Amino acid sequence: MDETNVVFTRNRANNKKSVETIEINDELMTIQSRTGGSVVMNFYGTESEIKNILNFFEGMNEVEPLKVNIAGIWGC
Repeated sequence: MDETNVVFTRNRANNKKSVETIEINDELMTIQSRTGGSVVMNFYGTESEIKNILNFFEGMNEVEPLKVNIAGIWGC
């Protein structure tokens, strides 16, 4: 992983065989923390890059785990 990339990993249907990962250049996104512990992420890029990002997050529900690796540090 390049240190300038943010890696998102999701586990669809809680099955190790269905683990998906997307790596996004940190220059194509902003991260803002909000009160109450929520985080807002905005993504920028070409139409194909944004479609790829949307496809990754499509169908997620609020109880599905999403791991985020920012600069080599994993968080949930």
